[in-house]
Amino acid sequence: MGLDEVSILDGTFEDIPVKNDYLDLLIVTGNIKSDCLDSCLGEWQRVIGAKGTLAIVTPTALLAKYEDPLEIGEFIEQREHPRLESEDSLDLEILTNEMKKYFEMVDVRQVVHITVFRGFNPLT
Repeated sequence: MGLDEVSILDGTFEDIPVKNDYLDLLIVTGNIKSDCLDSCLGEWQRVIGAKGTLAIVTPTALLAKYEDPLEIGEFIEQREHPRLESEDSLDLEILTNEMKKYFEMVDVRQVVHITVFRGFNPLT
């Protein structure tokens, strides 16, 4: 099947149960709250090896506040991933800038209605 070296971990973003520099690739999904972003990035940096990669995959609707008139894709995203005004969520610029503090190179791509952040080579 080709997934022998893949581990799926349950838990919190701030406490990953693996040793330092253990992972070549860490893929994070979910909604990251801004109040714990620094501790999350520190933990992810800790577990990723020197030449490793962090990928954060999230619906674009959780990172953007759209204004009328909406394009069809933005309308669908708002319906599929409603975001409350009171929600403490990150936006694209904040997450990108914070990742640059922890990774040598950061790349952001939008794939349909998903945004993928990739951080390469954790800084020490």
